[in-house]
Amino acid sequence: MSKLLISALALGICSFGMGQGAAPAKPAVAPLEDASAFMQRVKEKLGTSTTVSGTLEVTAGKKVQEIKFKAMRPNLISLVMPEFELHGAGKGLVMYAASAKMYMSVPATEEGHMLSVLVGFEPVMGVDPPFTVSGKTKPTFFRGAKAIAISVDSKDQGGQPGLMYFDATTLQPIAFGGPDGKTAGVYKNVVLGAPMKAEEFAWTPPADAKSQDQMMKEALAAQVAAQAAQPGQAPGNKPAPTVAAAPDPTSHLLKDGSAAPDFTLKTPTGGTLTLSKSLGKRATIVNFWADFCGPCHAEMPLFVKLYKQLKSQGLELISVDDGDDAKTILKDAKEVSSTYLLAMNGKAKMNLLDLYGVDAFPTNYILDANGKIITTIVGFDEDALRAALKKAGFTLGKS
Repeated sequence: MSKLLISALALGICSFGMGQGAAPAKPAVAPLEDASAFMQRVKEKLGTSTTVSGTLEVTAGKKVQEIKFKAMRPNLISLVMPEFELHGAGKGLVMYAASAKMYMSVPATEEGHMLSVLVGFEPVMGVDPPFTVSGKTKPTFFRGAKAIAISVDSKDQGGQPGLMYFDATTLQPIAFGGPDGKTAGVYKNVVLGAPMKAEEFAWTPPADAKSQDQMMKEALAAQVAAQAAQPGQAPGNKPAPTVAAAPDPTSHLLKDGSAAPDFTLKTPTGGTLTLSKSLGKRATIVNFWADFCGPCHAEMPLFVKLYKQLKSQGLELISVDDGDDAKTILKDAKEVSSTYLLAMNGKAKMNLLDLYGVDAFPTNYILDANGKIITTIVGFDEDALRAALKKAGFTLGKS
């Protein structure tokens, strides 16, 4: 499912040669400058902004689709389409398919986790463009406005040629398309440099939506139930095989009331952290996460807020990253100005995820002052987290 949806998006955005829109007028004067020099000017101009928002009108074959987007440096992005949405940070996305009422995590295959869908605006995000340039710039007109066109070769499609169009005055990207001049994507109502907050990119599933994992587990449970409802005798009057009960989707997690296993991990600053020596006076959140996880990044600003508010009441927060290096972890922490404790599972001798039954990010264990588990929350669920902290005796301010 995820590959199909991503492929549908890529068809309209990344395939420079697929567009069927109207061709701009041909240039009336000689080329202006070397395309590489021009792109350097674009990089310097757009690089002064750290946010961008607007609408991308995509043409793929005879189909035209509008994508509302917003993005903030270094790695926050939100794309909203009629049929599905993409929200993410770091190197991963959360994708929501509206027709199926299903959402899932989508790890990225490249640095920037598909930020390159906003072709031409890479300088705003501080990432490299998905194309190389060649030749000279060409002055032209695009929908009545003065524009500059350059020839490009897409990196992610085997060097497929295309054209990029930029506003002649602002140097903002305005369209991209195939070498024949037909446009595949047109930007509208673009705003650069508007104030944004990381919290704006947090995404909460609709009440009637389910995760892909949940749907798979429900389908398996339904299959098991259907088998159990079959007649008790198999053909030939032999006893029917025993049918196992539907699996408990939370059976892999540690049980409430049990003691959380102690651990000692390295910290990204070069020290060590031991759970039993770091427990809060009233409660501790042990947060399992990874850089590729979009919901994990969306959850971070909430952790920063709660930690600042509740540390004096006895809350401790230990954020255990799985698989990332120290530089990445510290960069992510700096982006949200976090002050809670950080630990690294990537180089651990024991498999802490198996020990805690973690198979999805984020997973949060809430422990009491003695290290016993109060509750466990899988996924970014602010309401559940606040309810658990209230249950632990904390006085919370307004959300």
